[in-house]
Amino acid sequence: MVSGALPASVHTLVVGVGSIPAPLINVPGQAPLVDQGKWRHVARLSWPNPVAIARAAALRGLTTFVLVAPGVSGTDGPVVASDHINLSGSNPLTGPNQDRFGVRFPDMTEPYDPKLRALLGDIGPEVVVAGLTDEATPQDLVAVEGLGAQAAVGGAVVHGILAARHAGLRCALVVAPAGKEDAVLQAVAHALEAAGQG
Repeated sequence: MVSGALPASVHTLVVGVGSIPAPLINVPGQAPLVDQGKWRHVARLSWPNPVAIARAAALRGLTTFVLVAPGVSGTDGPVVASDHINLSGSNPLTGPNQDRFGVRFPDMTEPYDPKLRALLGDIGPEVVVAGLTDEATPQDLVAVEGLGAQAAVGGAVVHGILAARHAGLRCALVVAPAGKEDAVLQAVAHALEAAGQG
């Protein structure tokens, strides 16, 4: 578990999804943002979904949103998303646009920030990730490989990225293999902190 507050200059939210503990958040002059649900943070607020967390982070002035999510891939270790395919059947940006977060049709040509991906390059190889309706299984990965995906996660993860990009946040996604989520979250947090991005 990652512990301790980050420096006051931090404008990054590192979120663990699923059973992963201890995301990091520190906004100068504000209380920590926390979610007690499936997305666990060091915080005191509770929201039911990652879209709300991404939007709350944007409203608090954060500029970077990094997710570490459990999923499956063709490797034994973590992978870093270079792009995604939303196969969840839904999108958090449907319906009336919420102008306070962003424009009606945000640019999704590069959903994952190249500089963040480079910083996380030692964590694992870059892959295309498929967001499914629920938690991903090994057979889900077999099914989506024909579409060009090399990893799969639950659709809520991709929804969080879509909402964060809509709000103009820089994003990164790291997919952690089952049972290795805690170690991957720590590695990501330390890599960003060492690079001054934490």
